Amino acid sequence: TFESRCKAFRPPNEAMEPMSANDNFLIRTDLAIARTVIHEAIHAYLGWKTDHDEWFKAELVNDYDGDEHEYMASKLRDVLIEGMKEFANDAGVDGLSDHDFDILSWVGLQQTNEYQKQFPTLEDRERHSLEVIKLEFSNNGFGDVSSNSYRAKRAYLLKKCPE
Repeated sequence: TFESRCKAFRPPNEAMEPMSANDNFLIRTDLAIARTVIHEAIHAYLGWKTDHDEWFKAELVNDYDGDEHEYMASKLRDVLIEGMKEFANDAGVDGLSDHDFDILSWVGLQQTNEYQKQFPTLEDRERHSLEVIKLEFSNNGFGDVSSNSYRAKRAYLLKKCPE
């Protein structure tokens, strides 16, 4: 399960870096926030692993030019997807397919080589962005956000997204 993987990732007896949120973070849906927290937790794990595992550090540097996003896109998107699915299940969010979770897992990884392979043309990347927007701002049980700013942004984006 995702929870057991988190326990395996947790550094023993070491303080974790705090994660701060900006205003954009606070107007997101519950699942979008969960995705971001999982993404940042993976960064924390990779940072710890780099500091404590010379073999891993060498792999990250040699195979991924030291880029955590490249490593995450190549090797850890399944962790992101599994975490989002578990969160959605626990939060009672339904109606999302495996494809939906796959689409959402690329958020934050759009600058990677893996993303460019998955979405090679500008049209592919635009279609992906529209899918993310439609998923995050549709009424699919993503979680309730009561901010007026959120509602205005959602209304605007839904008008711009073709069915």
